[in-house]
Amino acid sequence: MPDSSGDGQRTPSSRRRKNWKQAPKKGDEGNEAYEPRSPAMVRWNDRYNRSKKSGRASFTPRSQQSESDTGTSTNSDSFQHSTFCGVLMGMALVGGFLLQMGATVGPDGCDNDNVFEQLGGLAFSLSMIGVPINGLVFLNSLMDETLDAGKAFAWTAAHLGVLFLTIFLFQDGVFLDMFC
Repeated sequence: MPDSSGDGQRTPSSRRRKNWKQAPKKGDEGNEAYEPRSPAMVRWNDRYNRSKKSGRASFTPRSQQSESDTGTSTNSDSFQHSTFCGVLMGMALVGGFLLQMGATVGPDGCDNDNVFEQLGGLAFSLSMIGVPINGLVFLNSLMDETLDAGKAFAWTAAHLGVLFLTIFLFQDGVFLDMFC
């Protein structure tokens, strides 16, 4: 049992029982007496206790963040538009490649479409339908304060650029069945 002095203070004995009640609290300065035993422990302490020392904000899970954050809506909306444009660009490139492959592998003529031409035409056509949708998203971003109009314009321009590049690279396959 620890010794007690006359003023009501308890002095720790030489043999202290490890108990959660006696452990230092988070707000206590118990971490100041930290003495690492190896260089790995020093690196670990520097890495994981850095936020406490430098006063940075700690990580807050998404479920505990407030809904009034304006940065989350801008990031999620621009992420959805960039994902949409990325899918459209991929469909244009894959569709153009499949159209070219179908034109070189299959027979010439309007009635003899093979599987490559059908899948490529579908993918390329869906990517072309995405052009007016991107235009509407860009016009909406000009009027909406939460959407970044610069990013919307950049992704729309990138989609148009990939479409023109696909038409330039695979023009034989893209224009083969256009006027049949």
